[in-house]
Amino acid sequence: MRTEPARRLLDLPRSSFATMAGSIARLVGAGEDVVNLCQGNPDLPTPPHIVEALRREVLDPATHRYPAFSGLLELKAAIAQWYAVNHRVELDPETEVAILFGAKAGLVEISQCFLNPGDVCLMPDPAFPDYWAGWCSPGHACTPSRSWRATASFPTTGHSTRPSPTRPS
Repeated sequence: MRTEPARRLLDLPRSSFATMAGSIARLVGAGEDVVNLCQGNPDLPTPPHIVEALRREVLDPATHRYPAFSGLLELKAAIAQWYAVNHRVELDPETEVAILFGAKAGLVEISQCFLNPGDVCLMPDPAFPDYWAGWCSPGHACTPSRSWRATASFPTTGHSTRPSPTRPS
């Protein structure tokens, strides 16, 4: 029996990161010294104080369970405080801070929450392939464009998404 992928997968454009990964592999194969920044992999080891803090927490059985579905309020409050100090943005930790397992997941999910068929969404390019997967759900046209220009008649949902200001895509 042969399993076919969903048709919507065929509409996804080729990832710029996949293209870059091929170029990087060719350069490395040719003996070039390449620092691969495509996937956000660090080129330096994790600082020892962070490794030690993680080690302590892993050894504590109280941390061996999943947190509450809505996230730890202490963490959400700390995030809101960080935004207040660093960006002068006031956030309600209970209603305006979400704990996710990654920024990419959040960007994929927010598009699925706010976009309707026919809506237009601006997205970063290059971008992680996951972004396209979220935005190119059934009913949404996915047409990459590097020459987009705003016009008075441009349709909008009133929403935009972007990665963290400290780690743009």
